Amino acid sequence: MTDTPRAPRALYLHGLESGPLGTKVITLRAAGFEVVAPQLHTAGVSALLAAGSHDAAAYLDALALPTAQGLDALDAQPVDVVVGSSFGAAVLARMILDPRYGTRPTVMLAGAAVKLAGATALPVGLPVMLVHGVDDAVVPVEDSRRLAATSPTAVLVEVHDDHRLTRTTTGGLLASLLRAAIVHGEATREV
Repeated sequence: MTDTPRAPRALYLHGLESGPLGTKVITLRAAGFEVVAPQLHTAGVSALLAAGSHDAAAYLDALALPTAQGLDALDAQPVDVVVGSSFGAAVLARMILDPRYGTRPTVMLAGAAVKLAGATALPVGLPVMLVHGVDDAVVPVEDSRRLAATSPTAVLVEVHDDHRLTRTTTGGLLASLLRAAIVHGEATREV
């Protein structure tokens, strides 16, 4: 009797204008992923953005609750890859600083890690894939370029897409990139 391989499991952290049942989650599930997608608290960051705030400390305070939510979801069950989209990538930028995070394969999509979390570097040895649309009018692709340049285990994938990464998601590239990120993470651990 042969064992059926387990579907890859992803923890997905949604953006400000999305949620745990958004297009990326639905598409990843259809592509064979088991997706854990908590409803993140977005009100604090949304209020700061609506007010036009540039207070870095206020953004970090507003990210504390969704960061705890993400870490709780990570503690609840093992995953093969952690994915954060825009705001979710800012949450992820805070999560990767927690010792519980470890060196899990990590994917930041159109990441607002610099814009919202003030991220300036990625942890040494963390396998990270940064996927960013070159036509993103919300978060500059340059933010992902700067972060990727800080780590030899980071991979930057620039796609011809906008902030929502709709073509990347619905065209199947996102699922392929997540599978590649899992392999990249395994290879990084073996070095």
